[in-house]
Amino acid sequence: MKRTVRQPVKHHTPATGLARRTCAFAGPVLVGAALLGAVPSRSQIARPAPDPTPAIARIAGIRVGVDTFKALKARLGSGSPMKGSRGYAWTWRAARCVIRATFASVPDAPEAPVFDADIVQAVSLECMPPGSSGDPNCPEVHGYVRELGWMGAVIPGMPRSKLDAAVRRLPRCEQHGEELIWRASSPAPHGQRWAAVVRIKDGKVASVRVATP
Repeated sequence: MKRTVRQPVKHHTPATGLARRTCAFAGPVLVGAALLGAVPSRSQIARPAPDPTPAIARIAGIRVGVDTFKALKARLGSGSPMKGSRGYAWTWRAARCVIRATFASVPDAPEAPVFDADIVQAVSLECMPPGSSGDPNCPEVHGYVRELGWMGAVIPGMPRSKLDAAVRRLPRCEQHGEELIWRASSPAPHGQRWAAVVRIKDGKVASVRVATP
């Protein structure tokens, strides 16, 4: 005679149903909390170190003494080689000036080739002569004053009053005749130095030159 085996009947009470719903809800919450814990907070995210380059080193869209010839070409394009020195020139016709960039000299080779890794040693903005449209063989660049001007604000031809407003936050300059000179240096251990020379003529900016030794 066969005997029927009965399985025990599970009785679901309100308490057991609540426990099941609580577990089902708690699972995603715990997973979400674990994922949130893996995401770094704002204070934990590494922030780039501040750029120690002083404001006076910024001209023609680059940082003199910091950026390379490759960076200069990326900003201005291929310039025209300068005769007698390791440098290149561009015409900025909108601002009626010429941009010149020079690099460290090589003994016995004043016109030695400039390589992409060479650091820009000096950049100048020089006012074009009255009535001149620039050298036709010199490549032309386009840009706003805030992009190519000295400190994003100063260009040749600017009245002295506007220059004074643009440099009001800089330390007091040295004055030698028609030249105004600002100096700056980077913190140790690098100790790099810069000088910005603004030449005034007839109450206006005639040229700006930024160099590093």
